[in-house]
Amino acid sequence: MAKKRSDTKSQVTQPKNGVPRFEDVMPEIMAEATALPWREIDLEWLEPAIAPGPAFPTGALPNRMEAIVKSFAVELCVSPDFVAGAIIGAASAAIGNRARVLGYDGRLEPLTLFMALVGWPATGKGIALSIAEAALMRVEEALEKAHSEHGAAASAMVRAFGDSVKERLLHEGIGARVADNNSKLGAPAPRLLLSELTQPGILKELQGDAAGRFLLTDELTVPLACPAGQAGLKQRAFFLLAFDGKPYRKRIATDDLIYVPALQFGILGGTQPDRVSVIVSRARDGLAPRFLWLAPEVDPIATMPRGAGPIDEWVAALLRTVRIKPAADDRGYAHAIPLAERARAPLEAAGAPWAEAQKHADPAQRDFLSRARQQAVRLSGVIAQLERSLSGEDGPIAEIGAEDVERAVALMNTYFLPMAEHTFALAGLPGDSDAKRLARHFRRLGQPTIVVRDDVYRRAGSPTKTAATAGPAIVELMKRGFVREAPADPQAKGRPSVILEVHPDLILT
Repeated sequence: MAKKRSDTKSQVTQPKNGVPRFEDVMPEIMAEATALPWREIDLEWLEPAIAPGPAFPTGALPNRMEAIVKSFAVELCVSPDFVAGAIIGAASAAIGNRARVLGYDGRLEPLTLFMALVGWPATGKGIALSIAEAALMRVEEALEKAHSEHGAAASAMVRAFGDSVKERLLHEGIGARVADNNSKLGAPAPRLLLSELTQPGILKELQGDAAGRFLLTDELTVPLACPAGQAGLKQRAFFLLAFDGKPYRKRIATDDLIYVPALQFGILGGTQPDRVSVIVSRARDGLAPRFLWLAPEVDPIATMPRGAGPIDEWVAALLRTVRIKPAADDRGYAHAIPLAERARAPLEAAGAPWAEAQKHADPAQRDFLSRARQQAVRLSGVIAQLERSLSGEDGPIAEIGAEDVERAVALMNTYFLPMAEHTFALAGLPGDSDAKRLARHFRRLGQPTIVVRDDVYRRAGSPTKTAATAGPAIVELMKRGFVREAPADPQAKGRPSVILEVHPDLILT
């Protein structure tokens, strides 16, 4: 005789896909929570554990630069944060090693910047990166054209005068390669953008180059988080050297000496919020604090661009910057741009609270604060030089004044330091519960009812895809009054799905 079937609600069954149904996992708790009536819900509880970062203060930029950032943002329907990051990064690329800041201690500070745009897909960071890439590629084309017209004469000059002029030509940006004594001297076309992402490839491109280069990448995790193990750590250490722009020598396996007059390249790249931890937490090696992070809270873009933006004006400014002739004086290739004496006061005024804040900050934030003054000095030089080029003037700026420094300090205090804290919070992974994230998923769906099987386990964008995570989250939402079980349909046939009613206030927010 067949055994009597027991109540199916007391059993945990395994469907074909291996995912147990929610009601099979916690029937008693679910029944208790369902008995609660609708009540007022706390919508503030839904707010993310990490507060959004600040909006980019375009008013802190000089007039022409502010105008071009706003114009691109409006025409392309992109966040000003992303546009400003791309504009500043590309300006740093165009300067390269053509100019450095002469500090009060006599040392030269490169104007190299590392910029990171952080955003979800379709939020505009790719469009902003294209603003920089398209302009820099047009500048490269102009450099190659000029080289093709004058390169033959330069190469003949090298052959005629030999080693006595080789170093001079290096300073003047012609770029004769430094190699062993048996190699032939050449004059490769000058470039701005690196085409390689690995240490060996970058060294090959930079060999004999004193002008500096720029690394532009759509995904920062490619050069910064791969490969794994010691190779990855060594590559990150190599990028640290690029921030300082010192001469670099390395003996390779063939016993040849690779010589880079200035191992210097800036970085501009993008990544997604959930990948920041891979970049930042991989190693506490000081690489992350060297980045200026831009991670605005922006929604996916639904509007079409209004136009291309002021691309011609933007390219013309970068061309003027690239045309800065090498100094080639007793200090080397770069022009030494002095900090004006009156710029000392705003730097010291900003440095005092930054130094005090380091005493109480957590280790990650302390690293950012320790770099704040250096970043402010570099920002002041890049922004001042770009403003000069946007005004139609050629050549390097004469000095970095108090107003230039005050702008950079304002950007650090009101944007880059708070955004660094925000970014490091992202890297530490938000403390939001599954219940919070599931409630926000329901709010995005905007549906009065939720089918657990379809909208939780299988729906794209659902943060909980298994009963082990969805079950407790739904129970918590029931107890908080956000959802309740919908009445069963007596006409339904077969095994019923769990259907939840969503609090009306959640849908309307």
